[in-house]
Amino acid sequence: MMKNRALISILLAVAAIAVLGYQYWSGYFSPASETVPPTGEVREFEVTAKTWEFNLRTIEVDAGDTVVLRVTGLDDGVGSGHGFALPDFRVNEMIREGQTLTIEFVADKIGTFTFSSRSPVEQDTAP
Repeated sequence: MMKNRALISILLAVAAIAVLGYQYWSGYFSPASETVPPTGEVREFEVTAKTWEFNLRTIEVDAGDTVVLRVTGLDDGVGSGHGFALPDFRVNEMIREGQTLTIEFVADKIGTFTFSSRSPVEQDTAP
């Protein structure tokens, strides 16, 4: 009887972890259910990264615009460079001091999306 309870508890825990993991990771790796076609408009932004901050806090574009970000690392952050993550558009990059990285994507979703200096996944396993 105790073995059955232990087995059921383990199976429930594994199932809960699987469901939570799927909910978390599916938002990162799956395309949005509603997308907007490209408009042909291109919006370009110069972004600088230094320890714990970007020079731009907000970037506004219209749905369908092609967004071109040129991100320059002004320092190496805390020693390993700067992450630039925008998971809703599958952006997950690393920028080192003195490096300028061009990131391009189509803003094919409507809404407000957060970019951050921290990557939601390890750098070497990025999509």
